[in-house]
Amino acid sequence: MIQIVNLTKNFANKSQMPVNVLKKISLNLPDKGLIFMLGKSGSGKTTLLNLLGGLDFFDHGDILINGNSTVNFKQSDFDNYRNGSVGFVFQDFNLIEDLNVMQNLALPLHLQGKKADPVMIKKLLKDFDLDGFELRKVNQLSGGQKQRIAIARSIIKNPSIILADEPTGNLDSKTGKQVLEIFKKLSADKLVIIVSHDAESAYRYGQRVIELQDGKVLSDLSKNNVSPSPQQGFNPKSFKIGQKITPEILLQMQNQNQNDFKASFIATNQVANDNTHEHREMIKIGSYLPLKLAFKMGMSYFKEKKIALIFFLLISALMLYCQIFTNAAFFGVKSLKNLQTHAQQLSLQESLKKIDFLDKSIQFFLQFAETTISNGTKNMLYLNLIVFITVFFTVGRFVKQSIQFKKKEIGILRALGARSRDVFKIFFSEGFVIASLISIFAILFFYFIPFRNILIEDVVKKMINFYVVRLENCEQVSIIQKLPSELISIIGKMKDDLISFRENIIFYLHLGIAFLNIVVSTFLIVFISIFYPIYNFARKKPIEVILNR
Repeated sequence: MIQIVNLTKNFANKSQMPVNVLKKISLNLPDKGLIFMLGKSGSGKTTLLNLLGGLDFFDHGDILINGNSTVNFKQSDFDNYRNGSVGFVFQDFNLIEDLNVMQNLALPLHLQGKKADPVMIKKLLKDFDLDGFELRKVNQLSGGQKQRIAIARSIIKNPSIILADEPTGNLDSKTGKQVLEIFKKLSADKLVIIVSHDAESAYRYGQRVIELQDGKVLSDLSKNNVSPSPQQGFNPKSFKIGQKITPEILLQMQNQNQNDFKASFIATNQVANDNTHEHREMIKIGSYLPLKLAFKMGMSYFKEKKIALIFFLLISALMLYCQIFTNAAFFGVKSLKNLQTHAQQLSLQESLKKIDFLDKSIQFFLQFAETTISNGTKNMLYLNLIVFITVFFTVGRFVKQSIQFKKKEIGILRALGARSRDVFKIFFSEGFVIASLISIFAILFFYFIPFRNILIEDVVKKMINFYVVRLENCEQVSIIQKLPSELISIIGKMKDDLISFRENIIFYLHLGIAFLNIVVSTFLIVFISIFYPIYNFARKKPIEVILNR
């Protein structure tokens, strides 16, 4: 099923010097069976397991799966292969804390675009002696229960390969034996590969044991069906009552158990192997994370950082409220521009041209309105720029912290077969919620902190009062009385319309545009600010996310 050909993998150390972790390893692995990989820390066994699961890329050589080369595989190809064919089990269980047992078990099915069957999940839990655990929270489980659920999750999508990295490392000996018995049962029709330090368990339960040292295969042994001949070693009968157990004697006792099982193993190349690695279809399934689950995972950081979230939302909303203020100011200034147009129309009246004072008053107003329009536009642009920069960095920092918080969850998803676009979906869901909350807060600010007295009814009212009062106090009252009734009505209408600007339908139209602008601006700023950190995070290799590199 799997053929490893001259596989080489290098890493860069702290000095950026290449370190050869795997050195031209070649192995043939069968369609089914229980295989253990032994070796000390740094021997390369976990690296080899990660390469077999498509969590990382190899540098040289090839891995053929059902006769299909993976040399030219992209990350998405490995993700699809892992989603369709591989089940992972880790030492620290890697269950998602925010999901209950049933939701954790259903996750691999969701990623395959399938609907989880509660009846089937309950039956699976019963098979693992976990009947009635469907709605349990992860933090309510013991270590052994978590590991059994992790194994159940790995097989629920019926993969052809199960990869386990130190699955008994955090378990007591009794629970560890139960887990290994489960793996042995699964190996009857699946290929199960376990990385372990426990040589005794490897030879007790395994059908094949591969030992690595310094990136090379030190030994490759397979179980022989012939019963082993008695082995010489430590004899318990020779042990005298009251005799002190020295470290040497203890080591002999441990090795005796290992040797008893190891005696039934012979070199793999001496065992008949009918696995010809013929070319067969490789099961690859593109992942699909449901939107509801993406939103649930996207908002997990909100629960942990409630105070920080509220502070962040208030700052961002306050800045965007200022943008509403500047937009309203802009529309208020446009009203001055309309007044300017009215004044220009008045100045065309022959009767007004004969009044020097009134003409000077109009000219003064025209200059004032023009200056106000110019300054208002500049101030609006400056403040909008400040708002954009502030919200951009505030949101960006919040999302970066969220990425750090969710790294473990995302690592679990990637190990299960999730693609980069699923990562985007999670954080874009979070961004959508953030943008919506900021918009709501900004509009609430407007409702509770009205700006109309600050600008619209203040500046405009003062200008109209200045204009009209000066006109009404004109010494040439008789001339005012001679003005056409139409002119008087125009001046009165200008005054009434602008003082009651807030009640005018145009005001609400402008206000609606301002709110729409805020919503659009908020979503635009939020998604621009979160795209780059999410892009960098999503394009990482799964192993980099899992190991928090």
